[in-house]
Amino acid sequence: RDGQLEYLGRMDQQVKLRGFRIEIGEVEAALKACDGVKDTLAVVKDTTAGQRLVGYVSGESLDERSIKTSLREQLPEYMVPSHIVTLERLPQLPNGKLDRNALPEPAVGQTDYEAPATDCEQRLAALWQALLQQDRIGRQDHFFELGGHSLLATQLVSRLRHEWGVDFPLRAVFEAPQLADMATWLDDLEATPTQAAIPVLGLNDAPQSFAQQRLWFLDQLEPGATAYNLPGVLRLTGSLDESALQQALNGLAERHETLRTRLVAAPEGGTIPRQVIDPATTVLIERVDLTKSGDVEAAFRAHALNFMARPFRLGGQPLWRVGLVWMGEQEWHLLICMHHAISDGWSVSALMRDFVALYRTACGEKASALPALPIQYADFSVWQRDWLASGEGARQLDYWRKRLGDAQPVLELPTDRPRPARQSFRGARHPFQLGRLLGDRLRELATRHDATPFMVLLAAYNVLLHRLSGQDDLRVGVPVAGRNRRETEDLIGFFVNTQVLRCGLDAVQSFDEVLATVRQAAIEAQSNQDLPFEQLVEALQPERSLSHNPLFQVAFDYQRRDHGGLGELPGLAVDVLELNDGSTQFDMALNLIEDADGRLSGNWNYATDLFDADTIERIQARFERLLGQILMAPEQAVGDLDLLDDADREHLADWNATEVDYGQPEPVHRRFERQAAAHPEREALVFGDRCLS
Repeated sequence: RDGQLEYLGRMDQQVKLRGFRIEIGEVEAALKACDGVKDTLAVVKDTTAGQRLVGYVSGESLDERSIKTSLREQLPEYMVPSHIVTLERLPQLPNGKLDRNALPEPAVGQTDYEAPATDCEQRLAALWQALLQQDRIGRQDHFFELGGHSLLATQLVSRLRHEWGVDFPLRAVFEAPQLADMATWLDDLEATPTQAAIPVLGLNDAPQSFAQQRLWFLDQLEPGATAYNLPGVLRLTGSLDESALQQALNGLAERHETLRTRLVAAPEGGTIPRQVIDPATTVLIERVDLTKSGDVEAAFRAHALNFMARPFRLGGQPLWRVGLVWMGEQEWHLLICMHHAISDGWSVSALMRDFVALYRTACGEKASALPALPIQYADFSVWQRDWLASGEGARQLDYWRKRLGDAQPVLELPTDRPRPARQSFRGARHPFQLGRLLGDRLRELATRHDATPFMVLLAAYNVLLHRLSGQDDLRVGVPVAGRNRRETEDLIGFFVNTQVLRCGLDAVQSFDEVLATVRQAAIEAQSNQDLPFEQLVEALQPERSLSHNPLFQVAFDYQRRDHGGLGELPGLAVDVLELNDGSTQFDMALNLIEDADGRLSGNWNYATDLFDADTIERIQARFERLLGQILMAPEQAVGDLDLLDDADREHLADWNATEVDYGQPEPVHRRFERQAAAHPEREALVFGDRCLS
């Protein structure tokens, strides 16, 4: 655009793979430098697992593992060939040139099982079997093609650290997803010592974790707020043993110290607020009989919302409560409300698993005893502070400073109303279904790019935000489990952390390129996931406002949901019920869930101060249109994607034929003007019931 030309080399020597531009000559030069290699050739091949970079070499005493190890010392991982094929000599045409058509196909995606060959491969295969729930794992099997995802990748790294004593980098799971390649990484790391296990301190008074400290501080600013109450409802149908229920709940509180924890101020002369663990006592069950109510379901909803909305006093009571509602003959609803300071999404699964085991035991079943917990949450809190203070916190903070930069822009979506001066946290939810076919196509696209469905959907979400806001610098909040230590996997506690994933996006980019950017950002972020969000906010010091969340205003979450075992209580059928408590932390959040059958569903959680329900419905419709076009042609420029449907076009025609008074406050009007000026190439900007040529 400015008249400058940049010479990049011959077109037939530069390829683009998974969004990265690769200079083939550079790869071949690195291959040639490996011991024993005489002739080389690097090409991109279409395989059953998608496009792969393949290196062909000839020479003496060549070994694929040693060649890849040498290449990783010279090249970035995306330029290391997925496969090295060794030949006696490279095929030639009669004129002496290389015969590319005669090159053999690499052995990838083969149906013949190839057993793990080395001790390292065998041990790794056993670990994969447990995590991926597979009966058999071969050398050429691919972690993500077998159902692996980001959360399982984090668990894999945690198990390797705990059981093997190596600091295996998370990025290696994405860069070497085949078992044989991953084993090569492990062989190179076996001599690297890892950090010692989290010690058991047996404390009944400990510093709050960083996450707890933030919620405690917010509670001091606004006592009685309920934005961090986590609701849960189970429907129990059949013969309920109330004595066994009481024993199971008592067992939960005895097993998990967080269920007996209070948060209090720092002692005199101290600076860090504390968590105090009380002795185990009988858990109070608040019992209610609604069988005589005229409309039982309406009465239950009113009772449940009131139950979940009652504030907790962080320093003066247990930070969870339990209610049992009698709905009718052989039907009960079990209500559980927990404050976020002692729980998170992963904790709910841990609580349900332990509850099932304890209830069965209380009913007299011969069930396997729950294994002892290696640590408690207070042990983790002490360890977390010491570990981050040892230098890891400074390293990760340096990464995030560089990644997010000095400016922290606020995402300005076209809203139905101006942003209020103070968030009310009132929200609503718009559920939707995407179906299995779309999920299958998303996974196929992810596999072709060595990515995960999470990365594909996050990239699509960024494109949608770019098209709606007209902004190119996007920040999305993404929760991470925060359980990358084996000792924390079975605990109930507040481990979840929030990452801010930044995506720079231009309308001329293809979706493939956006996905490559998001993939790289997600992998880097996972390797720097331990820095508490609270410390990041304190360090970056964005302009603070009670009107919006700091650092990001929209969120994205992708989960694989499995309530395994909940339907198997003695004499009871158990269902998980959804309860919308009418709150939200952000302007807008897209939450997606993949079930065990691969079907995708989700909801848009949005601030009702900003958006109307029909506006969110239109956003959902555009998101689905966007996904359909991306899956059909991921190489298409994101600025060319069409978000408008027939109803939008009809409305646009009506608008163009009439003179419209915005009837909106000036900030919204100015926002439309700014969008139009930034994108003069667009035919129209359409949002809600307003259009602007």
